[in-house]
Amino acid sequence: MEGIKTYRFAKHTSFFQRDNPQEYEKLYEELGIIGEISYDDDMSEDDEVSTDASPRTPDIKRPNFTMKCHTPRKARRPRRLNSESAFRAPTTGNTGLFKFCSRRSSKHFNRPSLSILSLPYEVVFHIFEFLDLKALSRCQLVCKFWNSIASCPDLWKRLNFRYRDLSVTDLQRFLHNRAVAVCLNAAIIRNDSRSGIRSVNCCSHGVGSVPAFSSAYHDSSSPMRDPFSRVYHYQVQHLDFTNADIHSTALCLILTRCNSLVNLSLENLSVSPRVLGCLAACRTLVRLNLSLCRDMTVSGLAETLEALDGLVELNLGWSSVCKYPPDAIFASLPRGLTHLNIAGFRDTLADRHIADMVSRCRRLQDLDVSDSNHITSHAVDMIVQGWSNCLRGINLSRCYSVTPNCYLNFLNMPFLHFLDVFGVMDDASVGALSEALPRVNVSLRPFSAMARPAPGFSLQKYCKESTIWGNYVKL
Repeated sequence: MEGIKTYRFAKHTSFFQRDNPQEYEKLYEELGIIGEISYDDDMSEDDEVSTDASPRTPDIKRPNFTMKCHTPRKARRPRRLNSESAFRAPTTGNTGLFKFCSRRSSKHFNRPSLSILSLPYEVVFHIFEFLDLKALSRCQLVCKFWNSIASCPDLWKRLNFRYRDLSVTDLQRFLHNRAVAVCLNAAIIRNDSRSGIRSVNCCSHGVGSVPAFSSAYHDSSSPMRDPFSRVYHYQVQHLDFTNADIHSTALCLILTRCNSLVNLSLENLSVSPRVLGCLAACRTLVRLNLSLCRDMTVSGLAETLEALDGLVELNLGWSSVCKYPPDAIFASLPRGLTHLNIAGFRDTLADRHIADMVSRCRRLQDLDVSDSNHITSHAVDMIVQGWSNCLRGINLSRCYSVTPNCYLNFLNMPFLHFLDVFGVMDDASVGALSEALPRVNVSLRPFSAMARPAPGFSLQKYCKESTIWGNYVKL
């Protein structure tokens, strides 16, 4: 047996007697040997090992002691399955038996390990597209390879700075990095010393106004030497400044370089005449949201609307121009308008203004004239006759001068789908009107979504939260 060593000893017969077992045990206790003695009568002399040099007599029987010592063996560690173990398919010899083998000891797995650093550039770029802005900023600090990929401008095209605090210089840097969609809803945009903004003075608020800029830096090599120069422009197309805290000078600084804007929201901002002058240069605008804007003038808004002849959606609800007669504004409306919100003209909107809109905007699809106290049933008749083949939604909420019976005239409009009459009828009357107009959804839109970056109340469940005008922006 393995691990057993055998020793043979031959001693004098007078000492090793079969009749003296006690002496035998005493001897081996002193030697510290645990073994056994066997007497072999047939043992040959060649196999005997004697320590005595005297000659031996052949007729004397000598005991043959065989000691078997078991050497302790090191305990074998049990095999554990770790992350490096692999599952092996059954072989042909052992059908139905599965064998676990180590990755290190198997020749099948002696291949170089695959890491993200060995992936192609395109694969890593596609992975980084799913990261948010915070994760991308951290990836830039890992290594040079990740920094080169995470700094790609294509990953920073759709930005969401909602409720964030940033400076004008940082915003310019992001816009200059070819950003396409930027959400600045309720963001705080502060002026800093790096932007070099001191004052912006406009000679007029019309189309041909030229803002005069006074910079704190006079270095000709600095890109900030003249923010109102036409040396370069931003590529941003969707810009949301809703409820943002930004100075009018910084707003002019941004709008003057945006010659590719498609959608713009300045809701609840101070839109001064110089901001309107910079806004008139954005001739590619399709949707413009000026709802709840302050400090606007009727003449400045009229000149801006004449320059923006490509507008499709316009929201002027509850802005500062609602206090004044809108004759100049309606005379300057773009003829291609399809969505118009003029809610809040309580004491200034009359039936003649509705007639001007019907004659000028022949493609109107959605109209909001809520909270207008002076329009009557005659205005409803002009709407039915002028837009019977194109109008799809109308809001007449809190228009108390319109009699409820004239709502039945909307049966002559085959394409009308939405009719909002909040604050005019009770629930029973709304139900009766819904039965009388089976193809029309009555009072289902409590909020207007015209030209606004966020979808309407009835469409929010179908759109993502981080979207502006249907474009996803990263948090």
